[in-house]
Amino acid sequence: MIPGHTNPLPPALSEVQPGLSFSLSAGQHLEDIFTDPFQSTSNFQESFQALLRTLTARDPATRHHCHRVTQQACRFARFLGLPEKDLKILGTANLLHDIGKIGISDAILFKPSRLTAEERLIIETHTLIGEKLVEHLELHPEETNIILFHHERWDGKGYPQGLGEEEIPLLSRISALADVFDALTSHRPYRSPFPVRKALGEIQLQAGKQFDPHLAQQFIHMVTSCPHNASHPSAPHPAHLRKSRIRARDTSSPMLSR
Repeated sequence: MIPGHTNPLPPALSEVQPGLSFSLSAGQHLEDIFTDPFQSTSNFQESFQALLRTLTARDPATRHHCHRVTQQACRFARFLGLPEKDLKILGTANLLHDIGKIGISDAILFKPSRLTAEERLIIETHTLIGEKLVEHLELHPEETNIILFHHERWDGKGYPQGLGEEEIPLLSRISALADVFDALTSHRPYRSPFPVRKALGEIQLQAGKQFDPHLAQQFIHMVTSCPHNASHPSAPHPAHLRKSRIRARDTSSPMLSR
């Protein structure tokens, strides 16, 4: 078990179904389960559950991460007013967005220090591995795109294809923000969690670079203004972010998100 992730999955999450949809209203949480909009056969459900069980056995922390990213991405999509179909796509794909990490060695995945250039190239293959692992599920193309493209960057410097700006599908851009926000605010083998304020400052810093600039501002607005975040005392008002003295990250420092 990885330090910082010793708690077992809550019972409600032990067997979840794809196609999750989230409402921030009282009584609706991660366990609110919907049928996948494109797949409803028992074979699909069994195959999907088998992948989740494999991920749990291989890396429980990553499965926790995938659940949180799913929740955050669906919540953001609802904040943006996207249709229910898009929330279901985000729910299905993000539960498996890091499934490819089961093909990465422990020595790299859990390395507590900076990765070498060669190791970074290896970790970047997890999106391609993930695409292959879900091939038999015959996911909707938009679902597969999230697994494949959630590390693409607005400036075209991401992976695996170096897509830029609106070449990156909208739902993949949304997932990228949710993924990095959770990565920043969670324990990682190579660093401690960021406070919410610092994580949002990093997102603002990367708007127009790593992230779609419009979506980045909307994400910051959601986190800082929604009642759901009242439990985060460190979440600042957007105006405070402009005064934050968060420095541009040094590209030689440990990766903020792998």
